[in-house]
Amino acid sequence: MTEKRIEFARTVIRTFSFLALVTAVFLVVLILLSKIIAGPDSRMQELAGTDFFIKYALFITLSALIFGLLGLLIASGIRRGQPWSWPAALVISVLLVCLFPLGTPFGIKILVDLLSRQVREWFRSSGRPVPPISGGRAEAFRLNAGDFLSTGEETGKK
Repeated sequence: MTEKRIEFARTVIRTFSFLALVTAVFLVVLILLSKIIAGPDSRMQELAGTDFFIKYALFITLSALIFGLLGLLIASGIRRGQPWSWPAALVISVLLVCLFPLGTPFGIKILVDLLSRQVREWFRSSGRPVPPISGGRAEAFRLNAGDFLSTGEETGKK
């Protein structure tokens, strides 16, 4: 169940990252086309609204490019079980909540999943399953000196 939650978060972040990168490329094409169509005359660019469009489209393009690249980096970190990707994914999911209407439900779902106890433990253990705890101690990690010292009798050697 935990792996499904993590895979869902990774898939959504990766998908929105690709969409952000496509948006950035699309806006660059629109900026170039608006400059070509309006021509070098600044009066014509002003009448067509190209100067206004370019000013804000560059900001949106850079924002989408940064969001897309960071999202892909975070999705890669989640896939590898990197502990730093958990807080980064939280930040991305909060940003997704702000992307109404499509990002809001996905962002809320990712936030709920990332804040669950099992997912936090998964990230703390670097993506490896957490060993079961019995009797208040982690039995899987208890080692005795005899585990490392062999007398030869146990291995059949003399």
